[in-house]
Amino acid sequence: MWGDDGGECSKFAMLPALFYASELAKGNTDDANIKEKFKEKFKEKFGVSFECFMLLDLPGTPGGRADVVCNAEKYLLYNDCFTGLMNSMLEGGENEQYEACARQLDRMKKEENWGYLFAAAQALCETLAIKAQLGEKTRQVYESKDREALKLLLGDYRQVIKKLEVFYKAYKKQWFIENKPHGFDVQDIRIGGLIARIRSCQERLQELYDGKVCVIEELEEKQLDFCGKGEELSSEHGCFNSWGKTVTANVLSW
Repeated sequence: MWGDDGGECSKFAMLPALFYASELAKGNTDDANIKEKFKEKFKEKFGVSFECFMLLDLPGTPGGRADVVCNAEKYLLYNDCFTGLMNSMLEGGENEQYEACARQLDRMKKEENWGYLFAAAQALCETLAIKAQLGEKTRQVYESKDREALKLLLGDYRQVIKKLEVFYKAYKKQWFIENKPHGFDVQDIRIGGLIARIRSCQERLQELYDGKVCVIEELEEKQLDFCGKGEELSSEHGCFNSWGKTVTANVLSW
């Protein structure tokens, strides 16, 4: 809602909380059945049940160590497939969790007024169902030197690029419904850059598979623990989910 770091979140995603706050402001706090009445009013006003609208929270529920760094759906989307700054934030099973979220959101894509919101969230989850653990998987396959596993990995790269292109179109539709065009240049650069980077990694893995190269230097480097192997984090790390810090490990301060 703050609109910082690119204003990526839909303002309408907060409708349930804002509507509830408006009811409290009107003094509707005494009735023991306020929650049920609130849900009835919400559906009457917005045409969607409260429970269904709350499905928009799903992309923010799985993935990563939320107790350390929040918004895994953002930093895992932009986490580099080779340098993998945020790989150590994975706990396992993130791909499957996002896949489950995508299935739940899919049924809301055709909703008359708000379907575009659910379509964008669903496309994001479908992307993360492959992308969330792709960097970690890339390192595992590289270290195993298993050609068959590498061939399958290349398929994952092709698939995630297709999913990202679907997400881009859905997100672009959402943006232009809700916002002025100003600011979408930021999203073009971010998502377009992500697609280009993943394609670049895919091409180099293909060269490895074809025997044109023997090593990928980034994958030869030891993967460090983002949390400093258990050392106390500074408050700065807690908000490391910004785009610039995720895609650029060496952030310069002025």
